[in-house]
Amino acid sequence: MNGHYKFVNTPLPYAFEAMEPYIDKKAMYLHHDKHLQTYIDNLNRTLSNHPELQNWTLEQLIINAPCLPKEIRSDIKNNGGGVFNHQFYFFQSCQSGFSAACRDSGASHGKCIWQLSVVSQSVQRGRIIRVWLRLCMACG
Repeated sequence: MNGHYKFVNTPLPYAFEAMEPYIDKKAMYLHHDKHLQTYIDNLNRTLSNHPELQNWTLEQLIINAPCLPKEIRSDIKNNGGGVFNHQFYFFQSCQSGFSAACRDSGASHGKCIWQLSVVSQSVQRGRIIRVWLRLCMACG
């Protein structure tokens, strides 16, 4: 995904079935091609009327949401948060797919603990509304 507006849903770097048996192909497809795409479309729609925000990164939008105009604040938090969470889920916590990352490459508890600590620090600062922790906790 590009760093700022107009946000684009990029293809997964692994097959939809790469998470099986933990997450089935249909669920991965729905979350990537439907849920994430809806969040991206809604975020782009909101930003289309605010050119002053179009060069902001996703992280800048989420972190500064309380300072944004009241009429778009919830849209930015909800849709920006949805994009961030899905991107984290698909690309950060499982870059090469759950089964490949955790079974084949010998991912260690240390890697997962580091990812969990980064997420928990972000949550404590109130910068992320929801996060995906389940996959990292299953590694190792």
